[in-house]
Amino acid sequence: MTNREPARRFISHFGKWIMNSKNKHEKYAYAINDVDTWSEAQFIHLPKNELRYIGIDLDWEGSASIWIDEGFPEPTITIISPETSHSKLFYELATPVTLPFGNFAGRANLKPYQYFKSVKAGLTLAMGGDPGYSGGTMNNPFYKNPRKEILVTEDGIVERKWKVHWADRTYDLDYLAEFAKPVPRDFKHDGLFDGAGRAMTMFHLTRTDAYRAVHGCVTQEQFTEKVLSIAMDHWQVLRQIVKDHPLEEREAVNVANSVTKYVWLHRNDEWLKRFKWNVGALQYYPIDKDDVPVDDIKQEIARRQSAGAKHTHSIRTEKTEERIRIACEELKSANTKVTRKNIALKAGLGVSSMSKYKDIIKEYKQ
Repeated sequence: MTNREPARRFISHFGKWIMNSKNKHEKYAYAINDVDTWSEAQFIHLPKNELRYIGIDLDWEGSASIWIDEGFPEPTITIISPETSHSKLFYELATPVTLPFGNFAGRANLKPYQYFKSVKAGLTLAMGGDPGYSGGTMNNPFYKNPRKEILVTEDGIVERKWKVHWADRTYDLDYLAEFAKPVPRDFKHDGLFDGAGRAMTMFHLTRTDAYRAVHGCVTQEQFTEKVLSIAMDHWQVLRQIVKDHPLEEREAVNVANSVTKYVWLHRNDEWLKRFKWNVGALQYYPIDKDDVPVDDIKQEIARRQSAGAKHTHSIRTEKTEERIRIACEELKSANTKVTRKNIALKAGLGVSSMSKYKDIIKEYKQ
């Protein structure tokens, strides 16, 4: 279903070129912004210097109705996979967050950007989304499946094309923040801070890692050595990014010295205790990255993120089932007919979501 106005705004968000990929196995490359690109590209990358959409990745079947089921705002764009029925929800901002490029990036005011990241992380946590999803890439909502590929699913044979719903909705960050959950500082330790500059990125990543590392160090000398090692690791990665000037090693040393002094001084502060490792509900301990191949680490992280999303969805489903049972009991007590519409109204859920709980409803109709 295409709503012309939000679709028009979406297309106008892109410039002359679109970073795209024809399939998930192909690398992203730039192509001219024209009808052919929009029709043939399965995946696209949103512009990096203007953050206009907050994207949430929901890795479970039937997740597209969560905003109806649990009272979240209606997404501007809902994209559903025909293969898995997983979904991505995108909220368009009335006022986008802009980021500068080049030499000005390191001196930019990052507060709007950090607020954007905080709201996105809070919504992701509230919805049980994938915390590893940056929101920068997305399924192209205008993909036409020119090769007419098909998929065999439980519902039969379907065309390999996303199911897309548009809504003419835009939101302020302050409004979306009302639906977000408070996020621990270590909820998502994402790689690069887009547009923040390499030096600033190195500082943020080193700082966050040092918050965790300080709890395992006995002496300041031990901690100093650890932080320097952390900063150098990040420097080795970030210096590979080509800019108009090199990222010098002395900048990593300066970051390490600055972070070491501050974190060690505050190592016993109450706020820093939040960064201690917690095995959590799934009993996962930190990944030992020493002598472990990078690909294995990435696979383990992806496995844990998927398990976490499923665990969150399982808890949410249990709570929803409980609400439905309570609603059914109250309807029967009031001699009111137990119908999907009445249950939905009583439980504060969407009528369309009742089909997923037909077995429970059947119990109370007998």
